[in-house]
Amino acid sequence: MNAKLIGVVLVAFLVVMFFIQKSQINQIQQELATAKALAESQQRTVIQMQQQNAKVALISETKTKELNDAKEQIEQLERDVAAGNKRLLVNARCPTVPAKPSAASVDDERTAQLTANAERAYFRLRNQHELVIKQLTGLQEYVRALPAECVAQPLVTAR
Repeated sequence: MNAKLIGVVLVAFLVVMFFIQKSQINQIQQELATAKALAESQQRTVIQMQQQNAKVALISETKTKELNDAKEQIEQLERDVAAGNKRLLVNARCPTVPAKPSAASVDDERTAQLTANAERAYFRLRNQHELVIKQLTGLQEYVRALPAECVAQPLVTAR
């Protein structure tokens, strides 16, 4: 009788241990599934960020090249004007020539020209204009390339 009782207790103990182990295995499997889902989500986020970074790098590279090309064109124009190969057309008025020309009025027949300071200022303004245009279009393209969830968030104001 004692042997039967010990056998029943032993079987009951093994059944309880089996269910405890099964419960622990199920819990670990659930935790593993949750961890896998989190890892996959993070991997997708990393891939999206890498794609976004590639888009931004391409935009940056393109806009930098466009800006450098525009600067080179302006510098070439400046060299051409300095060498006399090209002229700047300016909407200007020359002083009126007296009705009776004199020997001193021969210089009045020349075309109007910018002063050296005005010419430098002109090219500096063209450079700045191109820079602002390229920066603005680059930022617009960057914003268009952002995922919708980034653009839809409200702006945070500085305090």
